[in-house]
Amino acid sequence: MRTAVRGAAERVAGDPGWQEAWDESVARTHRSLFQQTDGPGYFSIDAAPVADYVLDKITGSLPVEITAPQTVPVVLETVEDDTALEAARQAPTVAVGGALVAVLAALASVALARRRAVGVAGLGVGLLLSAAVLWPVLGAVADAALDQPTTGGPVARTVADQLVALAQDSAQGWLTVTAVAGGVVLVVGAAGAVLGRRR
Repeated sequence: MRTAVRGAAERVAGDPGWQEAWDESVARTHRSLFQQTDGPGYFSIDAAPVADYVLDKITGSLPVEITAPQTVPVVLETVEDDTALEAARQAPTVAVGGALVAVLAALASVALARRRAVGVAGLGVGLLLSAAVLWPVLGAVADAALDQPTTGGPVARTVADQLVALAQDSAQGWLTVTAVAGGVVLVVGAAGAVLGRRR
């Protein structure tokens, strides 16, 4: 049995499937941060994709079949102050509320503008400026998160780094969409203003 496990571990180390399983484990962990699954004070990773991958490699050379469990939570560290995790869990709710307020304010500003086309162009400028200001702020927040010490050893550090990268990629995607939408709204507003002057 030890020979089979050792051989599987050696095969796994250089296999591209290992990286895919690890990435899926990190992605599951990222999603679970927004749910209260680990209880207060703990930070864990769901290693089920990695376990499933390793079991597939091991059972390939054994006469038995082993089924991996649905979840394999591995506690990486105890979090004394989980304020950051709580803030991350509350972020989607706050973001939805903030987005609704922003949309209502945008509609009100266009409705109350003397020249609606200019109001629309102003919204486009606002979206572009928001993306331009938030992009470097996002980078600074990510750098600060990466500088935070971890007590769970090198695995916890690797997971934390990948989680920060996932969050940053996600936020940068939204900022890119915001900038593109701002450009489109600006062009539409400017075109409306030009056409309005010709009338």
